[in-house]
Amino acid sequence: MAKHSYRAGGKPGGGRWRLIKLTQPNRLRAECNGISPDGWTGPNDSGYFHFSGATVGHMVVTVSRADWGGAPVPSPVHVLMGELTIDANHQPQLDKVLLEKTGTIDRLQTKTFVLPTPGPRFAVRVVIDAKFVPHDLDPSNSDIRQLGAVVSYRFVPGPVDAAHK
Repeated sequence: MAKHSYRAGGKPGGGRWRLIKLTQPNRLRAECNGISPDGWTGPNDSGYFHFSGATVGHMVVTVSRADWGGAPVPSPVHVLMGELTIDANHQPQLDKVLLEKTGTIDRLQTKTFVLPTPGPRFAVRVVIDAKFVPHDLDPSNSDIRQLGAVVSYRFVPGPVDAAHK
């Protein structure tokens, strides 16, 4: 393992980087798609794909419009969990849906969904039915993206505890 300092904010000593040699072949444990850097989902919604790890666990999926105070745009939310498959282009996909939880999200709201996982390999997809464009609702807002909600996925090894049931 090698280390060296780097500059941050134009000042020396901003931090230290560590170079770590990975074992081969590299394996991806999980990945997400469809989430912008600011956390918002777009026109194609979002997904989480878990390739390996603990055989027992649960997913904590948070869906929020807490930061959106514009005109009300309530929407049904569908959280789908099921079998993971890899398509012809080597991309992960949700295959057979084994569990679905639904709810409604409105402006200034946050909802959490907890789902027991079906095994070490699974996929989760969050679908927001009613998308909106901030600029269309408030012309002073320059954001012209089609948005669903701010979505986060967290895998927790072990059974669902009483606080999440």
